[in-house]
Amino acid sequence: MLKPLLFATIAAVGNALFVYGQRGSAPSPNAYLFMFSAVTVCTVLFGIAVARAPGDFGFVAANARFILISGAGFFVTFIGFYLLYSNYGATQYVLYAIISIMTTSIGVGVFI
Repeated sequence: MLKPLLFATIAAVGNALFVYGQRGSAPSPNAYLFMFSAVTVCTVLFGIAVARAPGDFGFVAANARFILISGAGFFVTFIGFYLLYSNYGATQYVLYAIISIMTTSIGVGVFI
């Protein structure tokens, strides 16, 4: 019963670290440089965390469509976060959270 709370807390802490890092960074003439660098660090950390097993490539091949959809979702999310937090600050997170609840819970959970 407490696992959903634990997992939600882990995600929330990760999000808070992301926002803190983005808000603490200096402005860049290239708006996407911070995001690219952060995603690169994330990719390295995931690379370390991945356990390689004989069936891994088969899994990726069988789920390529959904992996591409999720990757595009990460991209759009990170760009939205960057634009929101860079222009309006972390106080606007509530707006994102409300819209996220509607799009994810209703859009994906109910309709899809």
